[in-house]
Amino acid sequence: DLAITYNNIGSTHLKLGEYQRAIENYKLALDIQEKSLNQTHSSLATTYNNIGLAHFSNGEYSKAFESYNEALGIQQKSLLFIHPSIAITYNNIGSVLSKKGNYSIAVKNYKKALEIQLRSLPPMHPDIAITYDNLGLTYAYAGEYSKGLENSMTYNNLGLLHTLLGNYSKALELYNKAFEIQKPLPSTHPHLAITRNNIGSTHFKLGEYQRAIENYEKALEVQQKSLPQEHPDIAITYNNIGLAHYHKGEYSKALDE
Repeated sequence: DLAITYNNIGSTHLKLGEYQRAIENYKLALDIQEKSLNQTHSSLATTYNNIGLAHFSNGEYSKAFESYNEALGIQQKSLLFIHPSIAITYNNIGSVLSKKGNYSIAVKNYKKALEIQLRSLPPMHPDIAITYDNLGLTYAYAGEYSKGLENSMTYNNLGLLHTLLGNYSKALELYNKAFEIQKPLPSTHPHLAITRNNIGSTHFKLGEYQRAIENYEKALEVQQKSLPQEHPDIAITYNNIGLAHYHKGEYSKALDE
């Protein structure tokens, strides 16, 4: 099936961080599916979710939101309301909303995902852990730290919560555990950049600006290999480096960033 082939090619580009090429192939798959399948066929929803994920990875959150909603609309017509695939789409929508700062609506979507997963998946299924993790992180961003601690299940997100609570030494301990777990990942994996940025931000909070810069620069190195040049996460890391140089009194270096 040519549509499946295009989807597979798109997914390969996605894994390589070639997001625009991924989108192009996913759209070729979608074009074939729209001409050959019923408009409520679940395969269309899968492709829309793939397109959404590529846009999300590329920092194009509004486009991702549109694609995920297209996927959800199809799934609600073609699948049982407790189907795990619908939960994945709710999770995807929640992730976009959280990135856009719409935390309360993001939480509602994560809770819808969790409700489906608790009814349709085994209790220890990793997808359930991911949803709890998403909830925890979103509560943290919204300032509801106690709810975040209740829901967060990964070292990175627990570390973020302790950072927000001012428990910096505990946060560093958790981030370093996260980094140990991530060591087997490829050196360009985006999760490594997230952890390095988190470690850097905690050193910054402690006034350890040189150590902050070292970690930010390692995060930037990963991001420059794995993300498009204009990705917003790269801009954030440059800003972090500049801010740390400024607090060190290195004003010319701060301006360079």
